[in-house]
Amino acid sequence: MATSVSNDLKRFWEDVATRMSGKKYATVLDISGPLVWNWYMDRVQSKVLFGQLPAKIDNSIAIDAGCGVGRWSIRLAERGATVVAFDLSRGMVREAKKRAARKSLNSNIDFIVASVTDIPLRNDIGCFSICITVVQHLADISRVIPAIAELKRTTKELYLLELTEDGNNPVKNPHSTIVQLSTSQWLSLIGAGLNKPPRYVGVDLGVFIRIVDKFRYRINKTFQTRLPSVKTSSAGKNVPLSRAILDEINRPRALVMLYHVAQNLAAFFSFPIDMMLGNRLKKYTLHKLFIVEKDDENCTQR
Repeated sequence: MATSVSNDLKRFWEDVATRMSGKKYATVLDISGPLVWNWYMDRVQSKVLFGQLPAKIDNSIAIDAGCGVGRWSIRLAERGATVVAFDLSRGMVREAKKRAARKSLNSNIDFIVASVTDIPLRNDIGCFSICITVVQHLADISRVIPAIAELKRTTKELYLLELTEDGNNPVKNPHSTIVQLSTSQWLSLIGAGLNKPPRYVGVDLGVFIRIVDKFRYRINKTFQTRLPSVKTSSAGKNVPLSRAILDEINRPRALVMLYHVAQNLAAFFSFPIDMMLGNRLKKYTLHKLFIVEKDDENCTQR
């Protein structure tokens, strides 16, 4: 089922892609965040994601839905998978191709421009799909089930969706593209889209990061972004589809530097806690990896 994507959402991610292409380090998750912060998120996400993938993925076809700048596509290709990767943003796909070319992996990855709500691939083409921090950024809850249904249609065996949710998170960001649902709501929604209840593992508790983010959002409230925003429906309420991800543009430079120092320190001290306790206290984690396995396929080896 195809669901249209607003031009505002497309422009938003093209703006993000433009800034991502200027980053000098390979791992970029939060484009307004500093190096240690991005390294931290990459480490905790990698630990969880690759812990859930099949042991052998060589000769498997993997789908990277919402591939961004190719962070996961490249790693899957390095492990021997043939990857079909797509993103809504042409700028993201362009940057992903450049990064794959630098590692001589372009022949292993087919990058295309597409939306997760309308995937231009045949049924059951992929052995497994990953969809990392994508679905929650669709900005409208009505797009979530069509997106999950498209992953189901194109994938044979295993779906991995990493989502952030605010139901158990004390930090509330009023400027967000995120569909804000609790863990139980995500479980219900994903189960409805795939006709099978998912299981989930925790990614990051972010104990110290929560404290820093409270400071950040308070500052954001004081220095409201002057960039354009639009209203969209999310979880039954209106939230701004703003460019808060670019919020450092309109902040005093000294304030941005202070926040970056605090963010790096928070990541440094949160990292060992997350590595040891992230999944044990999965109910309280900021990000969760939702996993759905089919019982009737065996295109990968576990």
